[in-house]
Amino acid sequence: CGSVPGFELDTDSVTVEQHEFSEAEPFLEEDFALNVTRPPFTPLDANLSEVVTWRFTPIRHRLFTDSWVSDGSPSGLFLSGPSLQPVCAPACTSAALFFVPAPDFFGEAVFSVSMSGAAGGVVRTLSVEILYSNA
Repeated sequence: CGSVPGFELDTDSVTVEQHEFSEAEPFLEEDFALNVTRPPFTPLDANLSEVVTWRFTPIRHRLFTDSWVSDGSPSGLFLSGPSLQPVCAPACTSAALFFVPAPDFFGEAVFSVSMSGAAGGVVRTLSVEILYSNA
């Protein structure tokens, strides 16, 4: 398996309105991670499809219009996610970006996104901004 693990993000920032998405209708953008190349020795599931996962590590965030804080958390901006959901049939070629913003918060969070099992650190940076909306 001589391939080098990697992936690209469609963009390095996503901006949504505060009440645009909910648990019933989460944010989901297909083909957000592209050119996915699995790490060596990637496990297979029961259907013999690759199992590729990503880790989102918060770098910094700011709630409302406050200053940036670097405490390792997205500080309540999300009910769920963000995460990448791989598309594997059987090889993983892309992934969809998924998250549910918290309804009463707005602000911005910056994450490092790394592919699990990719030794040597395939890391991308993603900023998610949730704009105030008087809805």
